[in-house]
Amino acid sequence: SDLGAPHRKMLIIDGTQGNSAIAQAKAFNEMIDIDGIIITKLDGTAKGGSIFSIAYALKLPILFIGVGEKPEDLIPFNKYEFVDGFLDAIFDDEGAATFASQSASKSQTEIVDVPTTQEEEVADETPPKIEGPTLEQISRLHSIEGADKQSFVARLSQDGYDMLSRHFVRNRNTWDDYRIHINEAACAWEIRDKNATVIKQYPLEG
Repeated sequence: SDLGAPHRKMLIIDGTQGNSAIAQAKAFNEMIDIDGIIITKLDGTAKGGSIFSIAYALKLPILFIGVGEKPEDLIPFNKYEFVDGFLDAIFDDEGAATFASQSASKSQTEIVDVPTTQEEEVADETPPKIEGPTLEQISRLHSIEGADKQSFVARLSQDGYDMLSRHFVRNRNTWDDYRIHINEAACAWEIRDKNATVIKQYPLEG
């Protein structure tokens, strides 16, 4: 046996149990002074919300979370990645709907069967100039990944903002939070306050 054991006392909590799990955790903590907790069964946005109440009630570090039934589904808990993913999951449907509606609108206007004369067919060989952002640019606006994200985060930082997720930023001086709005027509991200007033605009680069 290891004379130094136990090295760390961890309590495993079922994330679906709610207040009953919190009450049990408090009792265990009073008896054995828990070092940290593991929260399981967080395979879903609705279930993941229990982390906030557990963390607030217990004031203990969350070491790992379980998001499935396999060993590899037990992952180290990163509070920043969790909050980012949690907010993204809430708002992804809104973004997807916006993108899908625009794509559908473009398809309806582009696929039009109009009879043409031979002269018109020759003239149509030169593709018309497309006005406004392309679908690829719109997709980049919604995904905010890779080089686009690095550039956006750098510009935000220069203006005194920290990016909390794909949907929110925080003014590091005032700690006020603002929504990231995607302006497809302007091909830009906008920082807006609760009244939808544009605070800053950041055009997509490249």
